[in-house]
Amino acid sequence: SYEGLAAAIAARFDRIEAATAAAAETAAKTTSAVGSELAGGQDEVKQRQILEQSRSLTDTHLYKVEEAFSEEDRYWEENVRTVRFSSTFVDGILYRPEIVQDLVARLEQALTGRLAQGIMVKGPHGVGKSHSLVNLVRKLVYRSDNKYLVTFIPDCEKWGSIAKLLDAICDSFGFPNKADVIGRVKGNDVLDAIFLKDFIGRIDEVLKSMGKQWVFVFDQINRIFARDKFRERQDVGVLDFPFCWIKLVMKRNRITSIISASANNEVSYKDRHEGFAEYDHSIRMTCDEICTLFASLSEDEAAVIQETTYGVPLYVKEYLITDDMAAYEQQIEESTVDSLLSLESADARKWKIIQEATLSCVLALHTCTTKSFLSTRKMRKVTSTKLFFHKCSMPHGGIYGSH
Repeated sequence: SYEGLAAAIAARFDRIEAATAAAAETAAKTTSAVGSELAGGQDEVKQRQILEQSRSLTDTHLYKVEEAFSEEDRYWEENVRTVRFSSTFVDGILYRPEIVQDLVARLEQALTGRLAQGIMVKGPHGVGKSHSLVNLVRKLVYRSDNKYLVTFIPDCEKWGSIAKLLDAICDSFGFPNKADVIGRVKGNDVLDAIFLKDFIGRIDEVLKSMGKQWVFVFDQINRIFARDKFRERQDVGVLDFPFCWIKLVMKRNRITSIISASANNEVSYKDRHEGFAEYDHSIRMTCDEICTLFASLSEDEAAVIQETTYGVPLYVKEYLITDDMAAYEQQIEESTVDSLLSLESADARKWKIIQEATLSCVLALHTCTTKSFLSTRKMRKVTSTKLFFHKCSMPHGGIYGSH
C-alpha cells in the first residue's frame, strides 16, 4: 500500500512549484500583451486561472475556487457544506488578507512551540470562518514557499469513518494507490488506529526528509458533537475513533490541526479544547471589503450598510436582499432574544455570566433597539442602575466605556 508514497508526495510539491512559476511567467506576458488579445492564444477562462493563481495574495479581492485552485487541489470541493458555499461558487469568495496573515502567524507559532498545539477558529455563525479557512488553505498551498502539505475536511458532518479521513489524506497529495490504502481498513477501531498511526507516520517521515510540514484543517466540528452519542463529550481529544485523531494527529514541530465551529447554543459548552490555542475571528467587514464583495455599491452606500449591520457578513447579505427593513430588524432582534432564552434554560449556572457579557454588548451596539430588547419578559427586572453597574464592572469601564 505504501509503494510510491514518497514519489507521490515529491511529485505534488514539484507540481505546485512548477505551476506557480509558470503562472507567474505567463501572467507577466499576458498583462504586458498589447490590446485585448489573449497571450498565447489562451481562452478567457484559462487566462483568468493563470492571473488568479499568480496573485501574491496581499490584497482584498473576490475569486472563484475553480480559478484559484488547480483541479488536483480541489479534492475537498464536493465535501463543502452546500448551504454555505452554493452561492460563492457562482459569485466568488472574498479573500481577506489580514485574517489570513493572522492565521498563518498563529500556525507558525503552533508549529514552533514547545508542545504539539493546534488552533481553534472561533466566532459566531455568519462571520466568514469557513471562507477564511478556504482562503488559508489557498495561501498555504500556493503562497507559503511550498513548505506545507494541507489536508482539508471542510464539513465534518460528512465525515463518518476512517475511510473518509484516509481519502482526504491521500487526495491531498494525489496518492495513486488510494484504493489499496482504504482497502486496509478492517472495521476494528484498535487495528485501524494502529494502521492510521503508521500511515500518518510514514507520510510525516517523507515530509520531514523534504523539510516540509503538515497542516490538517477540520471545519464544522460542531456537527460531530451534535451527533447523539457525542452530545455529552466536551473535547475533541475524548471523541471516539477516528474523530479523536483531530487532536492525536498533532506532532511538535511537524504536524498541526486547525479546527473551527460556530458558537451556538447546542454546543456552547464545547467552546474550548485542550491543546488548541483560540483565534477569535473578525466579526466585522470593512467598507473596502463590502465594496469588493458587492461591486455595485458606492463607498457611501457601503458605509451606511456597515453602520446598519455592524459589518457582520451574514447580516450584510440579508440586508441587501431584504425589501422590508422593519421585518429585517425584528428578525435580528427576535433571533437574539430567542438565543438568550435558550442559553438561560440550558445552563442556569452560567446564565449570570452570559447576561452580564450580553448586556455590556447591548449597550454598545449601534444597531440594537436596546429599549425594546430590555423590555422583553426575561429582561424586565434589569434596571438602569444594574445596567450601569454591569457596564462599569467590566475591565476599563466596559469594552465600550468611552461611548
